[in-house]
Amino acid sequence: MQQFGKVSRGRLGVTIQEVNQQLADSFGLKRPGGALVAAVEENGPAAKAGIQAGDVILKFDGHAISSSSELPAQVADVKPGTKATLEISRNGTPTNIESDGGRG
Repeated sequence: MQQFGKVSRGRLGVTIQEVNQQLADSFGLKRPGGALVAAVEENGPAAKAGIQAGDVILKFDGHAISSSSELPAQVADVKPGTKATLEISRNGTPTNIESDGGRG
């Protein structure tokens, strides 16, 4: 039974790409993994949280992101407006950022 008439999914508002060995080396990561943020949607949830192009998302709400293809499904499972913690690597330094899952 459809309760709300539409599907509501969390979203970050980023374009991501896979982190291969060459990118991992250039970002100071020990091994390939995570999701490289290639672009951030202006005024989207990621932008409001401070995520920047060039950040590598390593964990989403405590779940390791070993491949960029894992991130969209994990984000979509979060109810819009729910706070989520992302562990990112920025310039080789791990950082935690809190974001709310925008409406998708």
